[in-house]
Amino acid sequence: MNSTVDMTKGNIYKILLFFALPLLLGNVFQLLYSLVDTIIASHYIDSIAIGAIGATSSVNYLIISFSSGMGAGASIIISRFFGEKKYDDIKRSIAGVIIINIILAGILTLFIVLFSDVILHALKVPDDIFEGSKSYFTISVLGLIATMMYNTLSGVLRALGNSSVAIMVLIFACVLNVGGDFLFVGAFNLGVGGTALATIVSQILSVIVLLFYIYFRYPLLRLKKEDFKFNKYIYSQILSTGLSMGLMNSVYAIGGIVMSSAVNNLGSEIVTARTTGRKIVEVLFLPGGSLASAASVFVAQNYGAKNMKRANEGIVKSIQLLFVWAVLVLFMYILEEPLCRIISNTDDEFIIHNAVMYIKITLPFYFPLGILIILRNCFQSLGRKIIPFISSSIELIFKIVSGLVWIPNLGFIGECITEPISWIVCFVFCSITYIIYYKLKIFDKARLKLDKNND
Repeated sequence: MNSTVDMTKGNIYKILLFFALPLLLGNVFQLLYSLVDTIIASHYIDSIAIGAIGATSSVNYLIISFSSGMGAGASIIISRFFGEKKYDDIKRSIAGVIIINIILAGILTLFIVLFSDVILHALKVPDDIFEGSKSYFTISVLGLIATMMYNTLSGVLRALGNSSVAIMVLIFACVLNVGGDFLFVGAFNLGVGGTALATIVSQILSVIVLLFYIYFRYPLLRLKKEDFKFNKYIYSQILSTGLSMGLMNSVYAIGGIVMSSAVNNLGSEIVTARTTGRKIVEVLFLPGGSLASAASVFVAQNYGAKNMKRANEGIVKSIQLLFVWAVLVLFMYILEEPLCRIISNTDDEFIIHNAVMYIKITLPFYFPLGILIILRNCFQSLGRKIIPFISSSIELIFKIVSGLVWIPNLGFIGECITEPISWIVCFVFCSITYIIYYKLKIFDKARLKLDKNND
């Protein structure tokens, strides 16, 4: 099969780096979608426009997290089939996840459009940014099907070891998004909603390009009518893994909604500060997230090939690579204030002070967070779905407590300390659990059971 990478053999460091680097580049440009929206909105409208975008960021993150979780879940299943050399099952999996995503996207879009006002009021969006937030939120949701299809198609390519093409398409889409921002916001004066419209158009085009690429580059993956027939085993694997990862991400994001509601209640200036600081932290975590995605595919392929020892080596080496970047991240302390000023385009010292405080408190906990994300993803690749869900639920509890108690009583600093505390607790939980599972060979036993059920 053309343009694939067999991760069951070869130098592990080299495989992880060469697979993670295109993912990193893609994640940078994907975040640029949001970052460019933010910068252009602040320059062409005003700094409070950042708050209009950020006020619903937690709900947008919930939707995108569920979508990317479904795509990542499909990628794990396809990676496993690739390791087993079961190409017919790969085609059936692709067909199945397309059908599932179309149905889910339709249901979610209809629900959110009908109840957008209710959602915004529940988030306690300040009155001075309410209309802008509604415009951005509603238009973004209308492009959900494009987002889910992109995550699905790029997940298919990642599962086959091809992490570069989807990234090239994403870069192309990002350039279009920047042009669309200048057109819709700068020229047509469509306000905050124009930034969302530019993103939708670019995402639709990226999906079209990926469809053509997969069709012509992978003849063995050209879907036929029979591939769309219901297959109980395939659909159960896609739904159990996809929904597990989607729900894992969603539980984490739901906690963010509770916290956002509390932060929104602190006023539009704090919302702007939080959004600004969070954008910078998200950029700095991109290499960690890319390594986690690379480790997930690596582990899934080797688990499919029944080589648990090599799968474990991949996890260890990905953590070692993460440590190098985690050390470099700490040097960003000297750039945090100027970056906050550039993104927010404001001289309001209250906003800058709080944005910088958010970054200062968060960055020292980068390494345990990275390990936590790697282990969560790899638990899924190894067929262990409960542990990541429990870990995300622990974070949810912390965020609910923060939204109901810490933020109302401590103010914005309550928001800043919540995630680092929850990361440490979940990092300890997942690390100890993984070591116990590996030492007791629980993963190997589960793999044998999977083969028996498949037979």
